[in-house]
Amino acid sequence: MEKWVLSQRDGRDDVLDGADWTLIDKLFQRLKLEKTGFATLEYRGETERLMNKCLENPEAKKFAQGMV
Repeated sequence: MEKWVLSQRDGRDDVLDGADWTLIDKLFQRLKLEKTGFATLEYRGETERLMNKCLENPEAKKFAQGMV
């Protein structure tokens, strides 16, 4: 992520803000909980819906799931 933020020095306004980082943290926490096996099916479904809402493409979703 840090490389992406640093690469945004070309004047564009699409740099991550506090709300973006909060969402990223929330998703990683949910994925980590799922990985431990302590998440219910309902919780997993909520995580799936949140990821589908927030991530633009399937590659990004696969990447996020592989990082935990």
